[in-house]
Amino acid sequence: MDKKNINLLAFETSSFYSGVALLIFSRTGSVLAYSCFEYEDSKLYSELLMIKSGVLLSKHHLHPHDLDVVAFGSGPGKFTGLRISCSQAKGIGLSLNIPVIPIVSSYALANSLNYNIKNNRIVVVATDARMGELYVSVYLLKYNYSCNDNCIVLQSPILIPTTSLIDWIKYNSIKWEVNINSETDYLLAGDAWKEYSSLEVPNGWINSETYYPSVENVAYLAKNDFLNNKTLSPDVVSPLYVRNKIAFTSLERSKGMGGNPKVGVFDYLEPSDMIMSDIEEVSKLEQKIQTSPWTPGNFKDSLEFGYKSYIIKNNGIILGYCIFMLAPDAVHVLRIGVDNDFRCKGLGSKLLKLCFEICNDHSIGIILLEVDESNAIAIDFYKKHGFYKIGNRKGYYLSKDGKISSAVVMQKNI
Repeated sequence: MDKKNINLLAFETSSFYSGVALLIFSRTGSVLAYSCFEYEDSKLYSELLMIKSGVLLSKHHLHPHDLDVVAFGSGPGKFTGLRISCSQAKGIGLSLNIPVIPIVSSYALANSLNYNIKNNRIVVVATDARMGELYVSVYLLKYNYSCNDNCIVLQSPILIPTTSLIDWIKYNSIKWEVNINSETDYLLAGDAWKEYSSLEVPNGWINSETYYPSVENVAYLAKNDFLNNKTLSPDVVSPLYVRNKIAFTSLERSKGMGGNPKVGVFDYLEPSDMIMSDIEEVSKLEQKIQTSPWTPGNFKDSLEFGYKSYIIKNNGIILGYCIFMLAPDAVHVLRIGVDNDFRCKGLGSKLLKLCFEICNDHSIGIILLEVDESNAIAIDFYKKHGFYKIGNRKGYYLSKDGKISSAVVMQKNI
């Protein structure tokens, strides 16, 4: 083979389907030959990769020393598979003194969907990570790109609880569409969509039924990286695990522990100061969720009096709010609320945590609040955060339908 050509060997073993490929191309990028072995095997053997690699080299009358670069699907995916392909690629690179190119496996999967697209395409890749969790990545395939490697990373691989995925997609989709001026298709890829029947595909989104990355895409993406001088020394490459721990004790599981790092649907949101222009929207949310709601005037007065007032917004929509009044010996929680549609997702805890921080900042040791005695969910929520009952206030609340109810007074010591 003409030494002006590049001989690239690629491995992809991150999923249930594995493969090894040989790609021969010119320095101008023209593909001269491509051969591969792909197989379905739940048990990977490093010997098999080397045997198949030798067969591919022999087919094109090449020897190992004729290789110029080696690539591998770096993950996320099966731990054993990632270790095998990475170690094989690293070993070849070190022994032959040639560079190595790791290709993110979900990136390769997304690129395989770049065929006959008429619009911009947002691809959500979700693959089974076991233990009720998923590896999730998001990419934008831009219409009218002329090269194979046209993925724009909107979300690099993260670990998400299976139960949070749909909400996470729903409330990030607006952010993904920022600066996209033309019509956009949404496409789902990865094996999570077939492994978890409970996942409801959002309206308008299409299941690609493409579940696994291919060694072909790893090889072709690596070709582009090589031609753009995006290579690594073999001694620094490593798998992209995302989750660093796979074995958990029964006690850890009972506490809800899983892989790491884990991203909940609203973990990225942070509270901000409430301002006068927020009052109208906060008041509408107050009317929606509270049985004895404040008036817009109550919120306006609180801001004017300088009470600590915060909101949590997502994509411009207020999901929760809180108001705390500071006294010399205590902080009083005057109002705290979260939209019913977004409860049990950690937003209330985020708001309450602000109150704890205020106490520490002002050296105040007590937090007080009232809660409707019939609101068992709220009472349990406060108990979980260290509050306890210290009394009752009769006839404290007047509901929208005219009913009068008592309040439970609760306290937490900081």
